[in-house]
Amino acid sequence: MKRSREHLVPLADQVIEHLKQIKEVTGYSKFVFPNSRDASKPISKNVMTNRLRDLGYSANVVSAHGFRSSASTILHEKGWNHEVIEAQLAHLTGTATSRAYNRSIYLIERRKMMQEWADYLFEISTFKL
Repeated sequence: MKRSREHLVPLADQVIEHLKQIKEVTGYSKFVFPNSRDASKPISKNVMTNRLRDLGYSANVVSAHGFRSSASTILHEKGWNHEVIEAQLAHLTGTATSRAYNRSIYLIERRKMMQEWADYLFEISTFKL
């Protein structure tokens, strides 16, 4: 986690199923997505962006980090609490003083939000005209 801060990530049911399937392929490593040259290390932070380029998406169209922006925007549009979204994205909010007193991680709300997010992604990925 960035800056060595712990970050708990609630997983939607669909994510758990996908992780079980991925484990069949990459279970030899402690990482879900191991480095292809050294399984004791995770993939590079650039791998996802490189795969998008391989698929033909240019840098001015999409980036891996852009998915976080899209998620934030859509979740805000869907009415989710700003603090809950920011906590899910591991963003620090408020002043240093307010963070010292309020250490809420909104785990119950984040679990619900991530399940709704996974359901939404499934719905739009299976949409048929």
